[in-house]
Amino acid sequence: MKNKFPSVIINLLFLFLFLSITETSFSQENNSKWLIINNKTFIDTSNILISNDELYVWVLELNSPPLIIENIDREIFKTKTYYLINKNLKRYSILQIIYYDKKENVIKSFSYNYDWDDITLKYSTPILEGSTMDTVLNKCMEFSLNK
Repeated sequence: MKNKFPSVIINLLFLFLFLSITETSFSQENNSKWLIINNKTFIDTSNILISNDELYVWVLELNSPPLIIENIDREIFKTKTYYLINKNLKRYSILQIIYYDKKENVIKSFSYNYDWDDITLKYSTPILEGSTMDTVLNKCMEFSLNK
């Protein structure tokens, strides 16, 4: 039986290196503090805003493989999205989205305005149980309770 000890150390070193690089590159963005949700998704804990039933949060996603979207002429390696989430309705909308290239340059950004009087438009998308957005909501609530 082969000794697996060296491969475990190598894997741990790669994980540590990845987390160090990730934390360094994300921390350069306006003093944001990124909390890892999964291996591709992070929330900015420095800017979570909770008001009554509403929660506002920036979510950063690493796109591997890179996204290709019609009318955007480059591959998208990172997506930063500002969400409005209704905790009780378990629904959300995108308020702003920013696409980045491999060198972390902004490729394109979009801001969205909603008819705030119509609740079905204000929170246009349901949060499905077990989805990434469900995890984002739960982590934001957990973080706000532990502040």
